Amino acid sequence: MDKARAFARLLWVLAKHSSVRAMQYPMTFWSIFFGSVGELLVQVLFFSLIYLAGATSIGGWSVAEVILLQAMTGIVASIELFLFGANIGQIPRLIRTGRLDKALLLPINTQLLLSCYTLSPEWLISGLVNVPLLVWAVRQLEIKMTLGLWLHTSLLVFVGVTVSYALSFIPATLAFWKENIFSVQALVSEVVNFRNYPISIFPAKYHWLIMHVFPIALISNFPTLAITSQLTAYQSGVAV
Repeated sequence: MDKARAFARLLWVLAKHSSVRAMQYPMTFWSIFFGSVGELLVQVLFFSLIYLAGATSIGGWSVAEVILLQAMTGIVASIELFLFGANIGQIPRLIRTGRLDKALLLPINTQLLLSCYTLSPEWLISGLVNVPLLVWAVRQLEIKMTLGLWLHTSLLVFVGVTVSYALSFIPATLAFWKENIFSVQALVSEVVNFRNYPISIFPAKYHWLIMHVFPIALISNFPTLAITSQLTAYQSGVAV
């Protein structure tokens, strides 16, 4: 409990300092905000055109379910970028310049320091643009959001953020052995983008791969399936 309080206090202090920094550069905030809106609109337009062309479903998912998936993807991504977005990319530089040695000597968990030293509140605020889409999709699907469903979905969002963070952090550690890891990070980023698509469009033989080996299905598909009450007991077990 004491460690949890200490972590919460540390996160609060980092958030305050990061907010002050963000307010000093308003153009950065607006560029991120409009970039997030633009990316969301492109995804929604892409899938909308598929349905307008005559498709009745994508992998058995209705238009409202796909829109719900896009909103969930945006929410998970905004939380992950808020906590870790400004830090993961700096790890290779810290390794190359030797500044990581100093971090290792500080009386704090090194991974926590490297991952959360600079928070990005602009990403969290930008993520709010996904909320209206989520509300619209839930109403279209006539889903009653009970307390239990909220808690279940929130837990799976936490799992999604954790998986997304791990898929960013692990490639960054390759900088211990390889000087230029940009190509590896770019490849992982492109693969992670498959989180935007319903899990059912992938052949069943690959489901084990995207749930266990490279678990992109856990990032936003599982929270979406939980809201629509389609998450199986096996998938819930995988998330846990």
